[in-house]
Amino acid sequence: MPPFNRLTEWLRDPSLQRGRWFGRQPLPPIAFAEIRAVDRPPRNEDIQENTFYFVSSRRHPKWALFQCPCGCNNIVTLSLQKAHRPHWVLRKNRRNRPSLQPSVWRDVGCLSHFWLQDGRVYWCYNSGTSPNDANESNLLLQRLNTNSAEEGLLASKRRNRRR
Repeated sequence: MPPFNRLTEWLRDPSLQRGRWFGRQPLPPIAFAEIRAVDRPPRNEDIQENTFYFVSSRRHPKWALFQCPCGCNNIVTLSLQKAHRPHWVLRKNRRNRPSLQPSVWRDVGCLSHFWLQDGRVYWCYNSGTSPNDANESNLLLQRLNTNSAEEGLLASKRRNRRR
């Protein structure tokens, strides 16, 4: 395998990353051991726990379905179609474990926010908060930072005038 391909495989697959920092961090358990490919979406009541469903039609990705990993038993349905906004990108590794990009942030129900990488769930610090609330908080912080920067610029201009 060419060096570049090894590097990209290493970056995509956390289980291969055995550096100093990664070696000390325990990996989360595997939540989705494999991808189950289907032609049609299963009914919500037929979706099994710890099973990741990939719906495609004529080799075109359509949907990803799975039970929310927080334990609320709600079904998460994500579009894999580029024409839809938002949409996710599904990748599978050599062991047929799913990885999704970008992160999944439920805006109803449990409000879980997580990454799915190598079949493992990596929880985000803001899980349990609404994306709208988080966006409002980020905007407020940006305004505060902008105001602080403007105040600092004005103060330095005043100092320069006195000299």
